[in-house]
Amino acid sequence: MTGRGRRELRPLSQKRKGKKRVLRSEKMEGAKAAAGPAAGGQLESALLHIMQQHHHQSLRQRQQTERAKKDALRSAARVAGHLVEAVDGGVQELFVNEKRIELEARALLGTIARYRKQSDQWLAATNAVNSVLKEIS
Repeated sequence: MTGRGRRELRPLSQKRKGKKRVLRSEKMEGAKAAAGPAAGGQLESALLHIMQQHHHQSLRQRQQTERAKKDALRSAARVAGHLVEAVDGGVQELFVNEKRIELEARALLGTIARYRKQSDQWLAATNAVNSVLKEIS
């Protein structure tokens, strides 16, 4: 293994240094002997080609998966940002509406107080007129 999980590809006939393992090529020595030296080289190169194709295909798939994962994360962050903006905008609008309602309520309370004062004055004036009329009659 070299780097980030990448394998070094080498012909099957090469042995790893320092390790005693039976390689596939050693297992296939009998098949090579039966098929002849030319067929053994072709078989080994075909196997090497298949392994390289598989390796490249798995690398491409891993890269596609990582790209899709990054895209999904970016999309999720974008959606979360839009949701936060929408909620913030809604909350801000609620505060503006609350302030407007408070101002209108204060204005209505002032109007009610003024009408109450006016009605008290009219009631006092009508009572005065009534008492004058009673005295005259």
